[in-house]
Amino acid sequence: MGTLRAAAGLGLAGAVLVGCGGGSGPSAAAPSTAAAASPAGSPSGPGPAAPATAVPTAVPTGTDSAEAAKLAAAGVLRRADLPGFAAKPQTDDAADDEEKRTFLKCAGIAPPDYVLRDFGTAFTQGTLEIDSAADVVASDAEAVAAANALATDKAANCWKATKHQIEKTPKVTVTKLSTTLAPFTVKGADGGAVYHVVVDFTGPAGKSSADAYVVKFAIGSTELTLAGTRTGGAASLDQLTTLADVLAGRVRKAIALLTSTAGPTD
Repeated sequence: MGTLRAAAGLGLAGAVLVGCGGGSGPSAAAPSTAAAASPAGSPSGPGPAAPATAVPTAVPTGTDSAEAAKLAAAGVLRRADLPGFAAKPQTDDAADDEEKRTFLKCAGIAPPDYVLRDFGTAFTQGTLEIDSAADVVASDAEAVAAANALATDKAANCWKATKHQIEKTPKVTVTKLSTTLAPFTVKGADGGAVYHVVVDFTGPAGKSSADAYVVKFAIGSTELTLAGTRTGGAASLDQLTTLADVLAGRVRKAIALLTSTAGPTD
């Protein structure tokens, strides 16, 4: 998983590697895996065309893990959302977790109390990569507070940490990295932010650049991340916002269904 995802989003480091001809970024088409809870740290295997496997990272406390899995599955892109794209399930490791902790500390955001995580699928078409992920945390308040804290210049400046992760790739040097806040217009979101990240770098193929938009937002207790990165060209915020609206609607629908089937509470 690239640092963009580890810090507060997805895919930028992997997309840069694809663009410069190095690394092990998404390549051949692979079906997503079914959205179901599995032991923490277990890899995602091949399966039918559906959301990627959700991986719980904490024992649920007062939360039904099956319900959390439904919310997380609703918050990631499916193959039908991006026809014609190659797909590859994404994973997470200790280095990614460390990068995310560093970003959150820099942004002044408390470490999340995860109930369940779905790392989603990396979709690629030419020089464009689109990724999504969904984390279900312990409460609505926690997710909304984190989403609102991301919408600051302080958080935007914390993206500079991605430079170091990209440069861990042999023969890749970042010459410039800038991040600015972009308009956030996701329908039905409880809070969030959009980052525009631009990276100039040199690699085995010479000078190039990566242009990315990252949308981070909360729907109830579900934290969603959507990233679109194009190497050697401009990424589309309109495309990403449209996809974010789709995911927001799905999570809202999942919440409504879970609420309607829960029955009265005393």
